[in-house]
Amino acid sequence: SNISIKEGQSFWLFNPFRLRKELNNLNELEDYEYNLDWNGNLKILINEKFPFMKWITENDEKLIDSEGKILNYTNNINNLETIDLYGKAANTNIKTLKENFLDKDFTKLKVKEIFFFQNIGWKIKFYNNKCVFFPLKKLEKTYDLFENIMNSQLYSEFNLFDMRIKNRVYMSKKC
Repeated sequence: SNISIKEGQSFWLFNPFRLRKELNNLNELEDYEYNLDWNGNLKILINEKFPFMKWITENDEKLIDSEGKILNYTNNINNLETIDLYGKAANTNIKTLKENFLDKDFTKLKVKEIFFFQNIGWKIKFYNNKCVFFPLKKLEKTYDLFENIMNSQLYSEFNLFDMRIKNRVYMSKKC
């Protein structure tokens, strides 16, 4: 329904430039191919994006991709197993966190929720009831320190690791 081509339409009205523009405007598409054969049959092959996170705002829930772009999926939003993301403008900042933290290989941890606090940082909650605070900047250095903590005895003793202050880690039993 988001493209101007309709079933049964004359192939003489087919405009490949218009179709390409309409398909490029759909955030939900990972990639696509189309082919108009000699009989006038148009075949469109589409790979849809899988939602990366559920962004929960004060008034609404929206699915976003890994770039933070809003996906217009409306069916079964509550049945998807995605990470819940909270915070104003969290979707526009998630790409940095993804590249510097979420894309890392975590065998022990599975992220449950992420909270974004503007001008403060990220709070990440895991399914094992542990959480970590990260700063907004220099995440790659903070990640290395957190990885060292995960491989130490400290990780089993504490539940909260606040790493927002450079070269310091605040630890607590409460998350």
